[in-house]
Amino acid sequence: MVRTVFLTGIFFIFLCDLGLADAAKLAEKIQSQSYRTRVTALKVIERDSVASPEIYRALEEKLSQVKDSSDFSSSQADELAWACKAFAASGEASTEALLRSVADSGHPLLDRHCDKAADRLAFYRDRRQKLASKASIPGLDPDLAKAVNLLQSGEATMQREAAKRIMRSGTSDARVYDLVRDALLEGAAKKNFGSNSLRNNSIDAYAWMCKALGASGLPQYVETLKKVRELSSEPKLDRYAGQAIDQLQN
Repeated sequence: MVRTVFLTGIFFIFLCDLGLADAAKLAEKIQSQSYRTRVTALKVIERDSVASPEIYRALEEKLSQVKDSSDFSSSQADELAWACKAFAASGEASTEALLRSVADSGHPLLDRHCDKAADRLAFYRDRRQKLASKASIPGLDPDLAKAVNLLQSGEATMQREAAKRIMRSGTSDARVYDLVRDALLEGAAKKNFGSNSLRNNSIDAYAWMCKALGASGLPQYVETLKKVRELSSEPKLDRYAGQAIDQLQN
């Protein structure tokens, strides 16, 4: 049996602006009788890297029970895939063995998602630190503060997540969109991304930044988006910048 040991002296407890009571509620929800409640809780834990010994003990118990998943239903496999992602979101290296064990349990969905979760432990560790950092803009809503931290990370996957969070927040705070503008213009001017995968992730992140500016409702970013079209030779960026311009001008 694979066991994961969390030592309280070195296990970083990050509650992502949640109180202890809220973390305890999430730990309870992942053991709920309701499939939807369980999966929703797992998504929250993965999204915000909500880390507490209580949560990860519950996740460890859930994943340690997986022996042969070859006959699991699609909903069972989907829930466990999210459990792997939530477990990995701690960024703790000690979670890897259990994640690999679940990946090898026989279901193709778990093979793919749990292995990927294990591969992303370093990313999750870095993201957790970014989420916990003090935001550069004072007085922001906690969720927006996390988005700003991710945006300023300089890492394409985190920046894409940041743009999505900002867009979905419905904020009209120009201080936030100014940061999106700066990151977008810097990215649009890039000519060398280093590799195809990094290029694809980066272009996707910048496309989401275009969408975020378009959703801002703030017409001052029309000129930014026009500049993006001038700077970039990427068809995807040209398309999304154009759509955002139309959104702001209509």
